Amino acid sequence: VIIQNSYWGDKEILQRIAETTNRGVEVQIFLPAVANLQTDLNMKSMSKLWKRCENKPKIFLHKNMLHAKLMLIDNNYLLLGSSNLNEVSLEKMQETNILLDVSNTDLLQKLLENLKKHRSESEQVSDLNQLKYNSFLAFLESLFS
Repeated sequence: VIIQNSYWGDKEILQRIAETTNRGVEVQIFLPAVANLQTDLNMKSMSKLWKRCENKPKIFLHKNMLHAKLMLIDNNYLLLGSSNLNEVSLEKMQETNILLDVSNTDLLQKLLENLKKHRSESEQVSDLNQLKYNSFLAFLESLFS
């Protein structure tokens, strides 16, 4: 499972990702190292996820503002749309996604090339200290996400 998203914070989604990694599924997460909004909440969310997972997800902090919103599952299914992984996006702004079967398509090949590029432009988290955040700012950001 590969997930790219700009803004994190939904506790139920983070719990499901933790359950997935703890079942032994490889999960790769891409997010901006510094987002234009809620960087502290993003880092807090990733920190909590990291602590919950026996099998650590591969978290990549992209050097630029990564605004992609996608989930690729088994190189077969692509969830693509406008939804961030926070309550405002999922419940209040009524953003939406579409699920596509991309197995054996040119779209899949282009997507995998793009993901490879994003991986090369990112720093992989290998230590919890890479996910530093200000607790007060994360709390304030959570009020608006």
